[in-house]
Amino acid sequence: MWLESCNECMPNIVQIPHTGTLKILAFSDYRIHEIEELFHLLRRLNEKPDLIIYAGDDVDRFAPLPKELASFYFSDEELEVAGISDGRSVWTSAENGFALRLPAEGADESVARSRILKVMEFIERLYRKRSETKILQEDHLKELLSEYPTFQIRRNISELTQIHGDHIDVIDCNTGNIVLSFHESDSEGLNPCYRSWYFDLYLMIEKYGPSSINIKMIHKDGRFAYFYISWWKDNNLFEELASYAKYGLVAVIGNDDRSPDRLRIHGRNVYEAHNTWISLGPLLIIGVEGSTCGMGSSGNYSEGSVRLRLELARELSEVESKKLLIVSHSPPRGVLDRALRFGDEPIGSLALRDFLEEYDNVSLVICGHVHRCGGRHERVNSTVVVNAGSHDDPFSRANVAWITLNQDGHVEDVRWFKTPSLLETILTRYEGEERYRLLKEKAEFSDQEAVLFVSAYNRFGDKLFEDLDSLAHIKFNYGFTWDNMFRLYERGVTSVESIT
Repeated sequence: MWLESCNECMPNIVQIPHTGTLKILAFSDYRIHEIEELFHLLRRLNEKPDLIIYAGDDVDRFAPLPKELASFYFSDEELEVAGISDGRSVWTSAENGFALRLPAEGADESVARSRILKVMEFIERLYRKRSETKILQEDHLKELLSEYPTFQIRRNISELTQIHGDHIDVIDCNTGNIVLSFHESDSEGLNPCYRSWYFDLYLMIEKYGPSSINIKMIHKDGRFAYFYISWWKDNNLFEELASYAKYGLVAVIGNDDRSPDRLRIHGRNVYEAHNTWISLGPLLIIGVEGSTCGMGSSGNYSEGSVRLRLELARELSEVESKKLLIVSHSPPRGVLDRALRFGDEPIGSLALRDFLEEYDNVSLVICGHVHRCGGRHERVNSTVVVNAGSHDDPFSRANVAWITLNQDGHVEDVRWFKTPSLLETILTRYEGEERYRLLKEKAEFSDQEAVLFVSAYNRFGDKLFEDLDSLAHIKFNYGFTWDNMFRLYERGVTSVESIT
C-alpha cells in the first residue's frame, strides 16, 4: 500500500478572542440524513453554540466546489471533464462537472440544455437497445442515428486499434465535434469509449437527476460558446450552518472524501481545519483529515505523518500556552474505533493514541469514521474523546454532541442530541406519491417495502422510530423479512431476547 503524507504545507493560524465557557456542537459522517434536520435542531436550541464542528466524510453534501477554481481543456470533442485547481495542482473528475463547447451563433443556456438532453436521450436508447439485443452492433447504432440527422458515424483507425479494436465516433456533421465514441471488438460489439465524456455525464445525471443540472455560459468568442455543466446547488450549507454559531464552523474531510473536497470547506466564518488552525480562547484547534485505515480516497495517510502533525501542534500549543482540541476524522486506536464493516477490528490511528498517552495537554478529540461507535464519548487519561459519527443507513437517527468546556479549556459536560432518521423524515414530512417516491429513491426500498413502511407508520405512529434501529438490527442479523419483522413488533418484539 502506498502511504501518503498529510503534511503538504504549514497550517495558517487564525486568532479568535474568547473568554468564559465554550459551547461546541459537533457531528460527523452525516452521509444520508437530511441536512435540513440539523437546521431544525439548531433553531430549537435554547442557546447558540460558540462553534460548530464537523469531523468529516461526504462534505460534497454541504457545499459546492468554488466555481472560480474550475479549469477547462478542449480538444475536438464538444464535452470535456472539468478540473479544479487550487493554484498548485489540478484535479480532473466527473464530480467536478463538465465543459461544453457549442457553435457561438445563437448559443445560450437553453440551447446547451437542449443539446445535453438530446444526447442523454440518445444514450438512453443505446443502453435500451443493448439490453434488448445483449450486444450493440454498428447496425444498431446506424438504426438509431436515422432519427438524429445531424449525427453521423466516422470510423477512426489508429495505433490503439490493435489493443482496443476499431474506434467508431459519432460526430456532429454541423460542427465536426466528436459527440460519442465507441471501441469495437468482435466478441463484445460496441462499448462506450474513454474518448467520450458524455457517457460519464449520463452516469452523473442518473445519480443526481436531470433537474439538478446547472448550466452557465463561461466564455464566448467568434467561433464558440463555452458552458460549465454542474449539478450541485449554489448554496453553501457549511456557511449557513456557521451563521448559527458565534464563531462559525470548523471542518475536515473524511477518508472517503478526495483531496480537492477540502476546497468545499469555505465561506464566511468557515474554517478548513487541516490547513487552518484556530486559536480560540484557551484552545488551539487543529485538524487531522482522512484516516490511516487504508480505506477511501483519503484513507492512506501514514501514521508517521500524523505524528509529525501532532508534534507540530504540541510545540505551537506550548508556545501559546494553549490546550489542544483535535478535530480528527479518525478516532485514536482502541478508543471508540471498533468497526464491523470490513471485519471486527480497531481502525483508529495509532499515532493519535500514542500522542494522547504521552501528552497530557489535549483537552478534547472530536472524531467520527467508525459509525458503530458514534454517539459515545470516553476518556483517555486527561483527554475526552467524542465520536460524533452516525450510521449511514435509513433506519438510524443521527448523533449530535453538545460539549461544554470551562474557561480553562477542560471538558465539563457532553450531552447528546438525535436528529431524525431518513425514514422518519420521509414518513413524517411527506405524503402521498412524494412519500413513496422518496422511500424508493433515497431509502432505496422496493415498491413492496415502501408500502410496508407506510402501513407500519400508519399503525404504530411515531413510536416506530424509537425502535426502528433495533428492529433493523434484528432483521439484518437474523434474516427476517420486513413483513415478518413488523408482525413480531406488533407482538412487542424489540430485541433478540424478546423473541425467545
